[in-house]
Amino acid sequence: MQDLTFDQPEHAQSIAEEERDARVILDSDLCAIDKQHFFIRAVLLIPVLESEEHLGFGIWISQEKAHFANYLDNYDTNEIGPFIGSLANELKYDGISTLSLKTMVHFQGSGQRPLVVLDQSDHPLYLAQESGITMDRAWEITHDYLG
Repeated sequence: MQDLTFDQPEHAQSIAEEERDARVILDSDLCAIDKQHFFIRAVLLIPVLESEEHLGFGIWISQEKAHFANYLDNYDTNEIGPFIGSLANELKYDGISTLSLKTMVHFQGSGQRPLVVLDQSDHPLYLAQESGITMDRAWEITHDYLG
């Protein structure tokens, strides 16, 4: 199953296009806005029941400046963190906002993006990550993004 991805954090998208070059530093894994807001690219996995598969979201997570700097200095190791963060993308998930959901970011090293675990809540996305979803539900979510 293909991961559903976001090219940038929601915060970067909200900046007027004519201002982005001056305010946003963005590559495929890192983003800084106004040298005050910092984001890293990570993966959130939702287990698919009765399957070895996961529904993956390539998302952006906000980070404190010190954690962002630590990640830059230790990009390819799993010996840092985990770090607290907040989800910085609006996922199409049951019509309830996912922006700013609290997370814990676990670093994997070996050239892999960090994994995201949502903090416990009653949000449907947390419940899905905790308990899993059916294959039909995974395809429905995928279709919503691609359709």
